Amino acid sequence: MTLKTSYGLAFLFITLASGCAQVRDGAGMPSSMNPYRLVFNLPLPTDAKIRTELIMAPNTDEDERVVAFSGRSQSEILSFYLEKPLNYGWELKARKYAQPISLKFIKESQLVTVEIAYRGVALENNSQITLVREQ
Repeated sequence: MTLKTSYGLAFLFITLASGCAQVRDGAGMPSSMNPYRLVFNLPLPTDAKIRTELIMAPNTDEDERVVAFSGRSQSEILSFYLEKPLNYGWELKARKYAQPISLKFIKESQLVTVEIAYRGVALENNSQITLVREQ
């Protein structure tokens, strides 16, 4: 491979890579700047692990459901969801501070319920986050 060809390939690679860096997600901010994963266009805490075996496939009769586990406490997850979804255009419509904690968000025609349950043993502060997109 000649030096000229090498420079040409390097230029092409850099051009393509820089063009892909500004891909935008549903929140309107560059994905490279978005620190959160989005589920139903709603942010999920960075440490949350989605349990793929607990994802319920959409059905005509059932709501869509995603379950994730976090090492954060319920109060930390609650604080996260009282603040972050508002930055993505969601409006908090209802809240219930029972077990599990339940928050209902609305954005345009979407309704998503976030349930935050304690999931720890002894002194652990783990939480289960269930996101339900209602049909």
